[in-house]
This record gives sequence, C-alpha cells and structure tokens, in this order.
Amino acid sequence: MTMIRFNDHWITNRNQLANKLKLISGSIIVLFSIFHVLIVTSMVSENSDNSAIVFATNNDASVAITVATQTRWFNDNGWRPYGPLYYRLAHSLSGMVPYSKAQSAIPQEANQVNHHFSLMLVSLVSLLLTCFFIAGLFGLEGAEKIGVASLFLSLFLLNRTFSRYVLVAHPDFLLTFFTSLLFVSAHRFLKDPTNLALTFIGVTFGLMLSTKITAILFLPGIFWILFCSKSWRGNLKNYLNFGLGSTATYFLVGYPQNFKIQETLAFLKTQSQHSKIADATSIGEWISLFAHQFWMPLVLSLILCVFFGKRLDSVGSDEKRLDSSGKIKLFLFGLFPLLALVSQKFSTPHDYYTIPFGILLLMVCCVLSRERLSCRYLATLLVYESQKLVL
Repeated sequence: MTMIRFNDHWITNRNQLANKLKLISGSIIVLFSIFHVLIVTSMVSENSDNSAIVFATNNDASVAITVATQTRWFNDNGWRPYGPLYYRLAHSLSGMVPYSKAQSAIPQEANQVNHHFSLMLVSLVSLLLTCFFIAGLFGLEGAEKIGVASLFLSLFLLNRTFSRYVLVAHPDFLLTFFTSLLFVSAHRFLKDPTNLALTFIGVTFGLMLSTKITAILFLPGIFWILFCSKSWRGNLKNYLNFGLGSTATYFLVGYPQNFKIQETLAFLKTQSQHSKIADATSIGEWISLFAHQFWMPLVLSLILCVFFGKRLDSVGSDEKRLDSSGKIKLFLFGLFPLLALVSQKFSTPHDYYTIPFGILLLMVCCVLSRERLSCRYLATLLVYESQKLVL
C-alpha cells in the first residue's frame, strides 16, 4: 500500500515537473520569436527613407513610395504595373503606425519615409503570416506554432532574395500571403466542398488579382481544384460561384482603378514583349532559383513531417484525410502555376517572381509528405485519375 502511494506521488510530481518545463520552454520560444520579429522590424525601420534617397539604390522602391503617397481608398493612383491593394494597405498603415524617424524631416519627406516604412512593414507582416500558415500545416498550436513560424521566417530571410525584397517596397510578399491563404482555402475545399469554402477561394483570388495581375497564372490550378462534382452542372456551378466571388472582390477592393481594364491589358501587352518561350537555359535558371531560395525551408518541412506527421489525425475533430482524388488535385494545383511560370523566359529581372510559386509548391509538399505519399504512389495516382477522366 505504501509503495502504491509512493508511485502515485512520484507520477504526480513528474507530471507537474513536465508541465512546468513545458510552460517555461513555451514562454522562452514565444519571447525569442517576439524578439526576432522586433529585430527584423528594426531593420525595416533603419532602411526606410525618402523617395529621392531610395532612388539612388532602387528605382522600383522609389516609384512605390511615390505611388503610395498618392494612393487613397477609392481613388486611382495611376500605376498600372501592380494592383492598388498593396499601396492602399500601406497608406492606411502609415497613418496608424507612429514613426519617430520622420519627425525631424520636412513634411513631404516625413510623409515619404512613413510610407516607405509602411510598405516594407506590409511585406514583412505578409511573410510572417505566410510562415504561420506553413507551421499550421503540421498540426502545431500555441508556442510550438509560433516557434516553427519564427524558424521558417529566419530561413527565408537568410536567403538574399527574400531579405532584399522585404527591404524593398514590392507587392510580391503580399501576393505570397494571399497565395498561402488560397492554398489553405483550396485544401479545406478538397476535404469539404462547401459553398462557403468555394466563396472564400473566389474572394482570395480576387485579392490576389488586386495585388498583382500576374496572379492569373494560378488560374489553371484553381480550375482543377473546382472540378470536383460528378456532374457537369455541379462543376459549372462551382466555376460560376468562383467567378462571381473573385470578380466582385476584384472590382470592389480596387474601385475605381480596377475598372480600367483596357489600360491594364495594354500594360500587360507591353510587358509581354519582355518574355518569350522558355528554352533549356531559362528552365535551368528557374530550377536554380527555386533550389537556391527554398532548399532550406524544404529540408525543415521534411524534418517536421518526421516529428509531427503523426498529428495528422489529431489536428482537429472535424479534419479529414484527403482521398486519392484530392491528393492528385492538390499536386496539380501546385504544379500548373509553376509550369505556367517556367514556360516563360524573361529579359527583365525576375528572381523575385519565384517567391509566391515556390511557397505554394512548398505547402503542397508539406501536405503530401504529411499524407505519407511517395513519388511512385503519386505517379500511380496521376495515371489512374487521367484514365478516369478519359473514360
């Protein structure tokens, strides 16, 4: 009897000690992550300046500052290369975030410095939220999710392309965030194809188009995801609901600028002169860019799949595993946009073009690895699904 009481007491003390250690380690992870984000934000603050000084190092960033200062919600800033959403968010943020560096400058320069800081902050927050979405794919919660998201952020910023474009006013990180949101929405839709999930896909794609019109390259993958009904009427309904949601969002968020479709198409026609059909050299360059930018996050993802893959069934009570059709659709959802990008050869700088496409492919790899898919099994599924469509 005494031995039983001793064992119970020892087990209770052990559990209490484990809970205390878990609390302490979780607190350390959260504090470290907060400290990490504050350091990166400080770097953003130190690199913000007025348009004239920024022009000496980066013309695109200088133009972005000017465009942001001219942007308001429900006005046309006159800038056609990118959508208005990135600049509208930065303009709103510039009025809410106190920034001491601008206090010593003349009013016009202070306004430009404030907008430059806000533009970069939008990019940083977008990348951080993207990292949280990636961490969430492994069923992590609380301090674990915060720590893994911070680790992904560190790995991304170790890459020169990511760190450089966070410190440059560029909308690709906001597009990357919406791309990760699109993946989460598509993943949920494949598990449970409800009208709400379908509407969310349409709204997210409308936000992507309002950020950067080249988001249209993701459309083939989306069409494949929506092809889930057993009847052509059901598939047609999915496409109509998606089209309605994305179109309404695009015009509402970008009013009145996004209504000037003819000018946007004219710009795209001009830009098309800088691209042609890919050749072996350009394809090799694309592969090199993807490998250089994403090999470290990919290795971390595979390690996390080994340690946290067993949590797949306990992520949530309403979570379902993807069936074979869902797995192949998710694979093609990440593959089609990538092929659309790699099939082009650009004469202009394009090292940052890969960022949203690489993030999408990384998230697809995370989920498929978590589902314990091998390459051989994936190829078998691809042949099987192709035969079903033909027959």
